[in-house]
Amino acid sequence: MSRDSEARVAQIFDPVALAWEAGSKLIDAGWVGLENMDADFLWQVVDAQPTEVAAIVESWAGEHQGQIADLFSTKLHTYRADQLAVQAMEQAIDSYRRGHFLATVRTLMPEVERAGRLTLERDGRTPKNHREATKAIQEYVDNLEVLHFEPIESLTVCKVLADDLFARCFTAENARGLERGLSRHAELHGLGSYGHVRGATNMLAVADFLLHGLSVRVPNGYT
Repeated sequence: MSRDSEARVAQIFDPVALAWEAGSKLIDAGWVGLENMDADFLWQVVDAQPTEVAAIVESWAGEHQGQIADLFSTKLHTYRADQLAVQAMEQAIDSYRRGHFLATVRTLMPEVERAGRLTLERDGRTPKNHREATKAIQEYVDNLEVLHFEPIESLTVCKVLADDLFARCFTAENARGLERGLSRHAELHGLGSYGHVRGATNMLAVADFLLHGLSVRVPNGYT
């Protein structure tokens, strides 16, 4: 058996290995991985040329738009989230289902900072300003145990949270350099927008990841 064949067999039995290989290609194409991307689809991503991946994933998302909305809706009601967060996510999911991708992004983008505020408040602290709140959620994500998440999600959504969402963006030129990511600054300050299927899908995944992460947290660790 060739080395490539051995690697493929290993990945069939090791979903983390498959997620790792497919996830790197998804990241390079500006996408995140979702729980309902089955192994057959992930193999398509792995086998595709890098220049083909973005189109393959966008086509898949278009064909599975309702299923993606259903996935996030089902997951939402398993979390211990406050009513305002649930309401925002429900409305964003409904917008996504209808193809109103800009509404999805702009409903959820402020929820990122709010997640930071909730994180500090759970520790008995009050954030002094928005920078302190966003720093709090960054630090929280950095220390979050990813074992609570599906491999394809933990590998790709963490990348968006660590490298893209909080990237500095002060000019339209900065925003153009972040078009394949998901920049808070670009969307909130009118420098660019992610109101398309890729941006909305990624935004739902980020919001879901934060809600999930906050819901598993307890004062002395994780459930």
